[in-house]
Amino acid sequence: MSTADAQLMMTLAALAYIDETPLQGESLAEQESRILADLNGNATYGLPQSPAAAGWTAAWVGLSADPQRSNMAYVATSSSARNTYAVAIRGSDFHLFLDALEDFDIRETVTFGPGGTIATGANDGFHLVTEAVGAAPGPLAGTAMVQALQRLVAGAGEGQPITIYVTGHSLGGALASVVALYLRSLEWSSSVVFQVYTFAAPTAGDAAFATAFDKAFPGTAPGTDSSWRVFNAFDVVPHAWESLSTVKSFYPTPPGPVATLAVKLLLDGIEAYAGGNQYVQPNPAGSPGALQLNGDYDVHDPANTAPTFGAFMGQLGFQHGCNTYLQLLGAPQVTFQPGT
Repeated sequence: MSTADAQLMMTLAALAYIDETPLQGESLAEQESRILADLNGNATYGLPQSPAAAGWTAAWVGLSADPQRSNMAYVATSSSARNTYAVAIRGSDFHLFLDALEDFDIRETVTFGPGGTIATGANDGFHLVTEAVGAAPGPLAGTAMVQALQRLVAGAGEGQPITIYVTGHSLGGALASVVALYLRSLEWSSSVVFQVYTFAAPTAGDAAFATAFDKAFPGTAPGTDSSWRVFNAFDVVPHAWESLSTVKSFYPTPPGPVATLAVKLLLDGIEAYAGGNQYVQPNPAGSPGALQLNGDYDVHDPANTAPTFGAFMGQLGFQHGCNTYLQLLGAPQVTFQPGT
């Protein structure tokens, strides 16, 4: 795995959170236009703020049409790496994560055409992301994600390989695995190589889905269909829904914190959401495509080490944060708008 690519993909995934809250009276098209403009021109919140994203420009933004506009993805292009594109999918804020779990609907599963079965919520998110239409002004206005990518690939210069990255953090990482497998199953006008990076991703589907994903992206090098699952050893979200019970033994003491009875009961309740479904992570721990970070717990929030429920939840939030992942990857931190 290229360290520079991992830093870039985590940065693009982090910046998918930009402008996620609509302004008063703002239409979906107006919000998409604001996101696209800020991604490209806002030196405080957008792509220009991070050296890791140098040379990248957002070309398409799609927001889901549900009232909350809860799903978003954008397509970016590289000016320094010819014929190279990226799909970045928004995740979830950790303070909303517990509420989002039920909305993610893991109690029911559906058959996913490219392979296996996935959670109903993952399927809903997949459709919301891939069917969103970009309304922001520009040559890709009026297209959905696949149409936008197909136009970019069709217009790519000849003589060099075409690479499409797919990335996302948190629930965006779970959706990235679903979207990437779908994109790989499509016919393309030119030969396309996919590079998939998921960060802090919960599981999206069952063992058959994980097997189909790993088969579609078996490599671990540029120029081949490859995938990497990047996760913080002390982040609760990648343990959903395969191994949540292990979180009860977080964190090393000292410094702590340790899981209180209230924390353990909460985790039991969250685990029960799965309703007996067996979810499996692609790129399982120990495989070449799995990158575990922070195994020694050197990176932690010293303000949240007390043996209390609040400190434990605060540490979970810190360990899941985009900037914590960027720190662990040695990438520049990013700034988010207040309230997002």
